[in-house]
Amino acid sequence: MGHMLDQETIKKILHLHQVQGLKAGTIAERFGFSSARVHNVIRRQAGLAARAQRDAAQFNLKLKLKNKQSSKRQASSRKLQAPSRKLDKGSQMM
Repeated sequence: MGHMLDQETIKKILHLHQVQGLKAGTIAERFGFSSARVHNVIRRQAGLAARAQRDAAQFNLKLKLKNKQSSKRQASSRKLQAPSRKLDKGSQMM
């Protein structure tokens, strides 16, 4: 009997576990499911949350590294450049 749980039921199960602190066995009795099934729903949600947190951390790290690399200055070349001349107001060429 492999019936899928609807999203609303999953949300209720997770709410009872996370907010009210009920154990899987107690929640299972309320809904008429096995405690193993409720436990698997809770465990799967914890795994998904951990995966999302890990992915976000990796993305932020990549973003930091990318920003750090783009802000680096380029190495100066070894070619000598002619000095630039700046003209004063009093010594302008005509």
